Amino acid sequence: VEMQVDQESVKEVEKEREPEKPSELEEDAPEDGRTRVTGSVGFNTEDTTLNATPISNDKLLLHMSDGGFQHLIAGVRGNVGIKAGRYMFELVILSNPPPSQQGGPVMSPMAPAQIVRVGFSTAGSSLFLGESGDGVCFDAEGIYHHGKE
Repeated sequence: VEMQVDQESVKEVEKEREPEKPSELEEDAPEDGRTRVTGSVGFNTEDTTLNATPISNDKLLLHMSDGGFQHLIAGVRGNVGIKAGRYMFELVILSNPPPSQQGGPVMSPMAPAQIVRVGFSTAGSSLFLGESGDGVCFDAEGIYHHGKE
């Protein structure tokens, strides 16, 4: 017994077998029609700790490391805010010598070589992210902090 196969029927069956392509899980946000920030984005120089110095037109942050300042944590807040939406920013550490090279005591191997936290907080909150309930951040090890946790 010979069977003749209709080519169109075969193509229809193959189309039915193809898995459906998954839709994009995260859709692009609609175009934002609000006005853009016109000024320079940088650091709010009135809202920094004493050992933090913005330099190079507020594009770099320098921390003092002489005379014991290397043991203090520096904090600074940006000069623009956000209300909603998705934003991306980047942090690059250009130089961070260990305290032993800065004239300080050698730290134990269990202590982190650096403390870096980057995130968002409200305008009146502490400059030290993760120390109050008004901010969220990631630290140098990639741990997410929110509230006082």
